[in-house]
Amino acid sequence: MNMSPMLKRIAAEFLGTGVFVTAIVGSVSSGSPLHQLTLAIGLGIGILLAGTVGAGHLNPLVSLYFFAKGKLGLTELFGNIGAQLLGAVGGAWLGISIWAGGLSAPSNSATYSQATILGEVAATAGLLVIIGQLVKAKRTELLAIAVPAWVFSAGTWTGTGAQANPAVSFALLFSGQSLPNTGVYILAQLGGMLAAVAVLAIMGDPAKGKAKKKK
Repeated sequence: MNMSPMLKRIAAEFLGTGVFVTAIVGSVSSGSPLHQLTLAIGLGIGILLAGTVGAGHLNPLVSLYFFAKGKLGLTELFGNIGAQLLGAVGGAWLGISIWAGGLSAPSNSATYSQATILGEVAATAGLLVIIGQLVKAKRTELLAIAVPAWVFSAGTWTGTGAQANPAVSFALLFSGQSLPNTGVYILAQLGGMLAAVAVLAIMGDPAKGKAKKKK
């Protein structure tokens, strides 16, 4: 079956996000003490897998960032986000089903705190700053290493495990995370994206800085 290049990229987002979230939910369901490492490796593999066809965003905020930069069209933006959300829910279902569980209905308990909100803001901002700077520096080959490394690191010092991704938060809604917590975390992630945009504007373009040094 022949698919257009855009549909192939959108399908890659679905598959890559599904792989990533399967690793998250499956490792949590198994009770593995290596959960955070498994998450990071799954993310790296997902980026590499999706990156063979497209950009390997695996995150609605990353797609939104590239849309704002004029590097992604509106149709592909919505296609990416839809694929990422569906892939994340599919990954959650697979990760739970492997351990004989099933998707659950969201609860209404609110357990978030100022600390967990701040952690999501910081984790998301750091993630997008890393991506933005590496793209501006034309070092995208490092994304499959730097992004998982950041998520692994941030997962150790945030109360949420550094979700930093609305698709992940949405998927976790069906695997035990409450509706109020999910909503607040996604808002915090949007705040982190705005913080990252400000930081990236202050840091400027690495390529321009190198050009000035050469002169």
